[in-house]
This record gives sequence, structure tokens and C-alpha cells, in this order.
Amino acid sequence: MRYNDFEKEIGKTNLNVFSLGKSTLGKDIFACHVGSEVGNQVLVQASIHAREYITSLLAAKQAEKLQTKNLRFGVYFVLCANPDGVEVVLDGFSTLRRREREFCERNGFNHTFFKANANLVDLNTNFDALWGQGKSNVKQPNFENFVGNFPESEVETKILEDFTKRVRPKLTLSYHTKGEVVYYGFDTQSRESLQRDFEVGQKIAETLGFELMRSFNSCGGYKDWVCDKFDIPSYTIEFGNDNLSHPLGEEVLPLFEQQSENLFDVIEEFVQ
Repeated sequence: MRYNDFEKEIGKTNLNVFSLGKSTLGKDIFACHVGSEVGNQVLVQASIHAREYITSLLAAKQAEKLQTKNLRFGVYFVLCANPDGVEVVLDGFSTLRRREREFCERNGFNHTFFKANANLVDLNTNFDALWGQGKSNVKQPNFENFVGNFPESEVETKILEDFTKRVRPKLTLSYHTKGEVVYYGFDTQSRESLQRDFEVGQKIAETLGFELMRSFNSCGGYKDWVCDKFDIPSYTIEFGNDNLSHPLGEEVLPLFEQQSENLFDVIEEFVQ
């Protein structure tokens, strides 16, 4: 699959797809909405890590199916939070600006393992939630784990933050690969909030057939930021068996669809 094919797959849905803004290299960050325009909302974001682009295709499939249901709540899907990075994975380092391209080539990076944005910042470490204190964080440009020069340094981070503030969701999901794990919790949350998130997360994990795990040493991620700033349940869902290799291709999509078939039924119990 090339990036043009990927973009067509997202855009061919019978949905009202709109742009939240432009990425570092000027690509649209696409989103869509299904369900009720009023009342409680859920926000789902996919492909904040470039090599995990399969999650965008999953989100688009889910949105199509949910559109046929009479939902009593709304779901916003940020279909691809990191389009520049996905293009790198699919089309190679030639899609980057000269400085970043030469840096990647000089350091022998493999474009198919790329997680970052066009500035070589890992967007899921760039949010203002104990920024820079994560166990795996690095302080220089890289294909993964670089936190950026300061919190919210990246336009993609700000776009996702601003959209979340506008939507004011009651729950968020971040789609990643791999491990078949649902992560919940953040260090700044109260005991009561952690217990609430555990109880909801347990139902989500059970319907997916995944393990539920508390997050530790995770800082600067979207989920972390949501928990810290909004005190609502926010989950990172890692699709795909750990034995699979990055990047996971389209062949796993039917399984992911099957595993998540009843996901929003479980979520409806909480948001109503």
C-alpha cells in the first residue's frame, strides 16, 4: 500500500469526513463523526504512531458500521493523527524535507519502523502531561521516542488537543499496535478516578479479549494528557498479537474488526 491508497481507503467511506487542520508538511488531518450531535461524545484517535497506520483503516471501518446504528451518543474519529509519518512508512524517507531525510538516512533508520512526525518527534510523547519524564523518552530527533523541544511543540499535538477541548468527550480511545493490551490510568489521577477507569477498562478489555494493564512510566502521551487535564476515562488499545512484526498490514484488519465488534456497545453502557 502507498500513501495515496491509504488516503483513499480512509476517504472512500460514506461519511462526512472533514479536516481538523494541516500537518507539518501540509496534509489534512481527517476526522469524521457518527451518532448523535448532542449529548455525550466519545473521541477515538488513530495512527498517532506512523507505523501503526492499520489503526486508521480500523477506525474508518468502525465509523462506517456505527453509522448504520441508532446511537444515543456521538463518536468522533480522528482518522489519522500523523499523516506525514504514515507517508514515510508507506513511501519512504524521500517524502521528508532534506534535513530530516538526510538525518534518517545517515543514521540508518528503517522507514517501515518510523513512529514520529515530519520533525522526527514522537507525537505520543509531546503532550503536556509530565512531559519528558517517561522511561523511554529521548531528547534528540529520532524515528521514535523523541519528546520534542518543549511540550506541545508540534502542530499535530496542538490540533488534537484543541479538538479534544472543543468536543469535551466523556471517554477517549487511542488505537495502537501491538500487544493485545488495554492501558489505563495516569500518575496524577486520584484513587477514585483510577478505580472508575479500571472498572470501565475491564469491560473494554473483556469484550476485546485483551489484557487490562495500568500504565506506569508513561508520560507525555495523549491518553496521559486526557487523564491529567480532563479526569475522564482514557484508554490506549494495543491491537495485534505481540508475535507480529511492525508494521502490521491489511491482512490483520478483519481480525481487528471482529475483536472490536462489540466495543461501542460496552462504551455505550458508560457514556449514557
